[in-house]
Amino acid sequence: CAIHLMSRSNAGGGVSQVYSNDEQLLAEFRLESPMDTMFWADQQVLHAVTPITAESADHPAVRDVLILGYKCSPGLGEDD
Repeated sequence: CAIHLMSRSNAGGGVSQVYSNDEQLLAEFRLESPMDTMFWADQQVLHAVTPITAESADHPAVRDVLILGYKCSPGLGEDD
C-alpha cells in the first residue's frame, strides 16, 4: 500500500503509526508536505492514524490523502 499526502492545512494530529502484527509500535511520523509518501506491505504490518484537529477554530482542518492498494495476482494475463 501507499499513502500520498496531497494537501494539509490548519491540521494538527494526523500522526501515522505503524505496528507489527503483534501490535508493537514500529514507527510514528506525520506526513507534512505534498507528496510525502508512506509505503508498506499491508499483510506484514498494521497501520493507524491519529485524528486531525483544527489548529485555528476559524478554519476547517484538512488532511487530503491518496491511498493506493496493490494486490499480487500471479497468472493474471497469462493465456490458458
